[in-house]
Parts: sequence; C-alpha cells; structure tokens
Amino acid sequence: MRHSPWLRPEPGHWAGLLAVFAIAAIALWQWQDRPSPAPARAPDSDQLEAYAREVRLQASDENGAVTWQVEAPTARYFERPARWALDTPRWVLATADGPPWRGRSRLARSMLDTDRVEVIGDVIMQRMQPAGVIRLETAYLEVRPGRSQARTPAAVSLHGPGYDVDAIGARLWLDEERLELLDDVAGHYQPAR
Repeated sequence: MRHSPWLRPEPGHWAGLLAVFAIAAIALWQWQDRPSPAPARAPDSDQLEAYAREVRLQASDENGAVTWQVEAPTARYFERPARWALDTPRWVLATADGPPWRGRSRLARSMLDTDRVEVIGDVIMQRMQPAGVIRLETAYLEVRPGRSQARTPAAVSLHGPGYDVDAIGARLWLDEERLELLDDVAGHYQPAR
C-alpha cells in the first residue's frame, strides 16, 4: 500500500514545507506592519497654518473709540476654510450708550470671509447696569461685532437684578439694549422693594 507524500513526507520534503510556511508568515507579518497610505488632504482640512500667543485684537470707529476688543492666550490660523480659532478668549463689545458687554468662552472662531464670530463652550456675556449686572449664559453664540448683534439657537439663561429667565434661542441687538428670547421661555421675577 502506497501513502500520499503529503501524509508521509520524505525527510527532504520537511525542509521545503517549513520554508513555504516561513515565507508565508514573513509576508503576512510585513503586510500587517506596512503603514496605510496617508489620506489625501481634503479641501476643508484642519491643517494648522499659523500659531500665535498672547493675542490682542481690536477695532475702532472713525473717532478712534474702541468698538470691540478680544484677547486670548493662544490663536491658530487654518487656511481651508480661512479662519482663526482663539482659545479661552475674553472680549469687550462697546455699545452706543452705556457700559460695554464683556464676555468669555472656551473657544472663538472667526471666519475670514464673513463678519461673524462664533463663540463656543461656556459662553458668558455680562453688562453692568445701574441696578446691577445682567448676565447671559449659553453654549454657543454667533456675534456680528460690526452690526452689534448676536444670536444663538442654544439654551440660554439670563440673570439680572430680580429676575432669572431660561429659554431656547435668543437674539440680541447690543446697541439697542434689546433681547428677544425665542422659545420655551420660563423664569421668575422679584420686584425691587
């Protein structure tokens, strides 16, 4: 009775069989360790183009009065789309009459092709009034400094002397000292004595 060479290899066949397995194992190992090709750079990539520390920007009107000012410990510039990202910014927005609005957030993004600035994360804006401080809190606020306007679709809390109001969404006209709460408005008011 004759057996298949695969079931009972001759002594010289062991070396060949081991060589085939070794080559297959090495090929598999090399293939797994090979880095994957880098993805093509997308048109709207987040590739950093510039970095700045201790940033201070401001704008003034025709008489030289500061209309807005922003300070941040760090800022990053991205080319596509063209924008600046400021970390933990603090800002001042002047109004036509009265004290300015002062604010802070975790991040601000300024798109260079528009006049809007997005402030994101733990946004707080406040203004000192004769009766006390007015404070607005939200997670997101779109500010248009040149128009003295701001808006948010996010939840808003408004606190002032004798009142606390919560809402979803708000629009602000900073020069007109006007605020519109958009939806689900609830709060309480305590008249002064």
